[in-house]
Amino acid sequence: MFLTLEIINPPVDFTEDPRNVFDEHGGTIGRRAENSWTLVDPRVSGTHATITFQHGVYSVVDTSTNGVFIEGGLTRLPLGRPHGLRSGDIFCIGPYKIRVSVQSTANNEDATVIAPRALTRPVDALPLDASAASSADDAGPRRPGFVTHVPPEGTFLKTLVITDLVASTRMTEELGDTRASEIFGRQDRLARDLLAQYNGTEIDKTDGFLLFFDRPIEAVNFSMAYHRALAELSSVIGVEMTTRVAIHLGEVVVRHNNSKDIARGANSVEVEGLAKPFTARLMGLARGRQTLLSRSAFDVARRAAVGMESEHGQLSWISHGDYMLKGVEESVEVFEVGVPDIGPLMAPPDTEKAQRSPRCT
Repeated sequence: MFLTLEIINPPVDFTEDPRNVFDEHGGTIGRRAENSWTLVDPRVSGTHATITFQHGVYSVVDTSTNGVFIEGGLTRLPLGRPHGLRSGDIFCIGPYKIRVSVQSTANNEDATVIAPRALTRPVDALPLDASAASSADDAGPRRPGFVTHVPPEGTFLKTLVITDLVASTRMTEELGDTRASEIFGRQDRLARDLLAQYNGTEIDKTDGFLLFFDRPIEAVNFSMAYHRALAELSSVIGVEMTTRVAIHLGEVVVRHNNSKDIARGANSVEVEGLAKPFTARLMGLARGRQTLLSRSAFDVARRAAVGMESEHGQLSWISHGDYMLKGVEESVEVFEVGVPDIGPLMAPPDTEKAQRSPRCT
């Protein structure tokens, strides 16, 4: 993704390029020559503003004496705080009115697009060093002591996470394909940056993600960060986005597809076993912003959290009682983890494929 900034009111004696393109590494704007974009005017500070990219959103940060202004120059941005940018936005630095364009490529094709699967690199094709250093470079370092990768073929005990973007079809109908695609691309980038931080592996992607983690507590930390980051993204783009998440610790059977099938668009790996549909049933029971867990994931994650200072605030660990899930013979106890200002922290209502057991009162 690229950000193009263009001065729309250049003075007659302006001899520099009125446009500048920033990539996801960001940059600086100011009067000094060492800035990414130099604007020579006494009303422009040496380093007037910083451009950042995080969670799929470009932002401008005021670092100046004279201010960065929006709303026709009437409102000054808070000093040092990121302000999200969207295509068509205009902000002011010194005498310059600057128009924003967020692009998927460098050739002025507006909007973020989701790359077709055939153009993405299969997750198990990445060597371990590369997988740890890919998009995680922008997201921050991985947690020490772990290297995650798709396991070889066989049966393994894994922490499964299945996410689902709530009301994505309705969002597409209301916003149109192009705008919805831009938004979905931003939330995909957000999720993948967080995945790199919390040592997860992406296995599959539809409206949501199928993810592997080595430890349930890292899946919990990913989920809490994902809910909060989506809430922040929603406030930036002006569109409500929520996800629901399920976490389960269980055995999975992994098999690899051959290179010819992968070249035709198949996943690089397939995941089988009861743990996968079980996690999907659990996810289908959740509300937006809710993270539900099975007993196996809940017990291990809660034990790991003892004595640990949570980066997400005070975690609440709740049992919602037994539910009957379609395709599962016995009732299962459903748990939730969350923080009060994000998660609903209430028993999920019955659905077509999951009903609360009559034994729960």
